[in-house]
Amino acid sequence: MRNSKEMLLWVVLNIVLCLATFTIVGICKNDFFVYANTKLESETEAKVETEEETEAETLNEVETETKNAIETEAETEKITERQTEVLISEPEEKVETEKEEEEFVWDGPVLNSYLGTITGPSGKETYYNLPMGGVVSIMRGEGFSEEEFPYWERNDGCKMLGSYIMVAADLNLRPRGTILDCSLGKAIVCDTGEFIYSNPYQLDIAVTW
Repeated sequence: MRNSKEMLLWVVLNIVLCLATFTIVGICKNDFFVYANTKLESETEAKVETEEETEAETLNEVETETKNAIETEAETEKITERQTEVLISEPEEKVETEKEEEEFVWDGPVLNSYLGTITGPSGKETYYNLPMGGVVSIMRGEGFSEEEFPYWERNDGCKMLGSYIMVAADLNLRPRGTILDCSLGKAIVCDTGEFIYSNPYQLDIAVTW
């Protein structure tokens, strides 16, 4: 009888132990699946975020490269336009310079200290010999630089500004910087005088005589 009770107790204990074991295993298995699912979801979310970040970085790089390419293209176009303008302006300037430097031809009388006054290609001509420092200073202020228009005196006594003979004229008719012909060559208007009240078309040529 005692052995039967012990046997029954042993069977019950084994059954309880098995149930407890199955329960623990089930709980652990469930926890494992929950953990695995959670980890998988976390890894998936992290992967998605990483892909989104990578995609965003790629888009930013593409946008930056596109913007840089557009800016570079715009700068290139500007440079090309400036070069084109220079290429266009250079022939125009060359033509103007060539026109200005055309050989001067005058078959009439040429002003000198002996004649004193003549009628030249642009009207009556006389001459004067005064210090030209103030006149040259005024012309510098008008934009005629020392580099392009140096003051010097020609061998025949003409006072020069660059390649032009300095003359006085009526500034209302011929403003400073006007290029014209006189009997001695190409001239530039730099000065004026009281003679304009008697003859506004007269030229007074600056010389060393």
